[in-house]
Amino acid sequence: MRTLPFAAAALLLAAGFAQAEGFRSPSGNVHCVPGDAPGAVECEIREPARPIRPKPRDCELDWGGRFSLSRNGAQIVCAGDTIFNDEHRVLPYGQTLRGNGWQCTSKTTGMTCSNSRGQGFEISSRRQRLF
Repeated sequence: MRTLPFAAAALLLAAGFAQAEGFRSPSGNVHCVPGDAPGAVECEIREPARPIRPKPRDCELDWGGRFSLSRNGAQIVCAGDTIFNDEHRVLPYGQTLRGNGWQCTSKTTGMTCSNSRGQGFEISSRRQRLF
């Protein structure tokens, strides 16, 4: 059996963090969690700006505050629950967290998440944008 030096093991644990835990902006206005599918992440904003797209008729839940990113692109999510959790790790402004096929960067202007294809979303209290 091969053992890893402590520092290498710590790096592996840190890299796996994004796959199992949530994270949030320093302001606490944006919280994110890895999605159910590989390469996916979801973020929710506590106080969204006006929704960027009209609420679909088949959405009977909350609309405009949660965004999902997968390998296939970004979308707004119709959701009735919340992903907010005060125990989520703070992602400091200017820092980027990388997961399995995605990355999210915390900025004073909001949270930006993208996949390996360059698709993603940017969310803040002032605006939400899919790209």
